[in-house]
Amino acid sequence: MRPLSGVLLGPVVCLALIASAGLADAADRAGKANPWAAYFPAKGVTCTEQVAKDGVVKGIMRTTVKKKSAREVVTYTPGAGRSTYQLLSGGRLHKAKSATDTDGGYRTHISAAMTLPSPGALAHHKAGRQSITMTMTVPRRSAHLLLQHGRTFRMVALYRAGGLGAQRMQLADADQTQVPAVGYRVALRSLTISNFKPAYRNRFKRQIRPVFTELQYTSWMAERLGEVLFFHRNSRGTRWTATSTGCVRRTHDARTTSAPAAGLPAGLLPAQHIDASRAARVFATAVRR
Repeated sequence: MRPLSGVLLGPVVCLALIASAGLADAADRAGKANPWAAYFPAKGVTCTEQVAKDGVVKGIMRTTVKKKSAREVVTYTPGAGRSTYQLLSGGRLHKAKSATDTDGGYRTHISAAMTLPSPGALAHHKAGRQSITMTMTVPRRSAHLLLQHGRTFRMVALYRAGGLGAQRMQLADADQTQVPAVGYRVALRSLTISNFKPAYRNRFKRQIRPVFTELQYTSWMAERLGEVLFFHRNSRGTRWTATSTGCVRRTHDARTTSAPAAGLPAGLLPAQHIDASRAARVFATAVRR
């Protein structure tokens, strides 16, 4: 079973077709006022991050802005796919995704969503939130042993995206350019599991919690550059960082589809990843005990 992209799903925005032109113009003006718009480069611009493992450079990642409007930004990163950002009212930013995988008798659906407050709010240490929901359908025999009914159970992890304030961050370019940035830290706060037999729930929760804890990370964002520093430490203590080297507008025939750096951990990519096979192994271990 391959790793699944952690999900950051944007809300479905329904606009009434009978809305007046005046209301539509007002909505456009509100969207353009969202301060997060300044943190994304223009459409067609590619930003590069230098990836390092415990301080040793392992490769690069390239992210290209495919769409940028008053309400939405879409980016593409080889190895992670497309990411969609919604520019919401009140200066907020929303990102979401979902994925489904079936293998070895396990069917897993993962969805995740993150909402950040405005850059100014992060600079004043205000917090946003992230949620990850994993629904897993398991083999019949395993379900009979551990689940209360049926073959499907659900896990919901809630995270705090706490603002880290504003600092000057150094890029990984030749000039070691410093830029002002705002940061946030995503940390697990709670994990709930439904449809598990009470006698097994707490033990399974202890075993599965590291899968969700692994998704904790820190990110710093700068105007016109997007993410300038990403930090992730996995359960083995390995420290991964991705540091911006800058952004350029690439020509039409320039290569923008190169593979991500070899050995990149799933959690390092812009779209959070969950190793669904690892979750299935934890469940299988619980069945054998």
